Amino acid sequence: MKQASVLVVDDAQDVLAVVSDLLRMNDYQVTEASGGEAAVAYLARQHFDVILTDLEMPSIGGMDVLAEARRRDPAAPVVLITAYSTIERAVEAMREGAFDFLAKPVRSEDLLGVVGRALEHRQIPVQARSAERRVHHAGEPPFIAQSPGMLRVMEDLERVAASDTTVLLLGESGTGKEMLSRIIHRRSPRREAPLVVINCAAIPGELMENELFGSEKGAFTGAQQRKPGKFELAEGGSILLDEIGDLNLSLQAKLLRVLEEREFERLGGVRTIPLNVRVMAASNRDLALEVEAGRFREDLFYRLNVFPLHLPALRDRREDIADLVRHFVREMSRDLNKSIEDVSDDAMSVLENHDWPGNVRELRNVMERAVILCDERVLATSHVVIRHRVGRGKGAAASDGVRTEALRDVSRMASAKAEIEMILKVMEDVRWNRRKAAQRLGVSYKTLWNKLKEYGLG
Repeated sequence: MKQASVLVVDDAQDVLAVVSDLLRMNDYQVTEASGGEAAVAYLARQHFDVILTDLEMPSIGGMDVLAEARRRDPAAPVVLITAYSTIERAVEAMREGAFDFLAKPVRSEDLLGVVGRALEHRQIPVQARSAERRVHHAGEPPFIAQSPGMLRVMEDLERVAASDTTVLLLGESGTGKEMLSRIIHRRSPRREAPLVVINCAAIPGELMENELFGSEKGAFTGAQQRKPGKFELAEGGSILLDEIGDLNLSLQAKLLRVLEEREFERLGGVRTIPLNVRVMAASNRDLALEVEAGRFREDLFYRLNVFPLHLPALRDRREDIADLVRHFVREMSRDLNKSIEDVSDDAMSVLENHDWPGNVRELRNVMERAVILCDERVLATSHVVIRHRVGRGKGAAASDGVRTEALRDVSRMASAKAEIEMILKVMEDVRWNRRKAAQRLGVSYKTLWNKLKEYGLG
């Protein structure tokens, strides 16, 4: 079998030697280029299966090597090696066509892993790769978007999905962060292994460590048998740490160590377990502000914020609402054995002009109620029950013709509206810290959690 050829580019001779020697020990045919100029010269006269290049080099840098490699052979995977201080530039390089990047200091297992994946990617013919993408898309949750903001998100998703890069999903509650993580997993080389989702806000801090890392029998009172944690259950696949901003500082430190060392131990255990998991995290908070306020570790933020994807609120992508509405109507009509064929213009106008503080999750809930109420071919405004209007501007004005239920329910609806407004005000005051909000509102954490879910805000 022909050896795979790898071009290694670095102006630091010690790094060049270490990386090249490791690849040769693993049966790769290696060509060394001590800088960007030498790399460009090699690319002009020789074909390479994979190109590994340092990002920061004098004169001709890694971005130039990437551009030259893609000009001569668009299918050649280029992997960048970068320091943490230049990770943002490496992420930008992935948008320009780089296959992946490695952060210094480079671990041998990470290096061999990314080169192996790059070769697998290279060996798939273009036509087969397109067919593969269509097949995988068919099994994904539907992602409906025509707005510029969401199309940009999908373009970035296409770039990052095939790599093992850590992804941070940011956006308000209900914008679809978990669904996006499922699409990323489905399009990754890890798609045959599990995607494990853990909500860091739903589990009390004292139990979270056990949930993440597992425990041995007798590790604490009530631990009657070994329990695998979520990282262990995700072996070979992906994990989504949802609402990561709710993790307490002590656990943040432990999580950082695990992500840096790529290994962990169960509670009460002595055996070190290697971590072979692609990590994704999600938050509805501005984590940079959380860092400034001292509520989130800066080093963990930078470890997670390798490739951020920002999901816009539904009010900022109104051109997607009609397509989402029709999708939900088709899906729910099928599930509920209804024969709804269309949505009236008046009903669609109401839906498009509402501010949707609960985003797509709230829209889905409203459409489910509407389909249940509708026994006709066309869904009308009388079927649309928007139980609260905390939005302003267009959304606040678009209320004519919307079903508001019977007069006996007016008091209940007014109470719900006041409740929502108070919850939103307090949540904004405490930067969406649910524990602080529950204390300020004088309710239990569970009660607040249930209210957020009920109103499509959580």
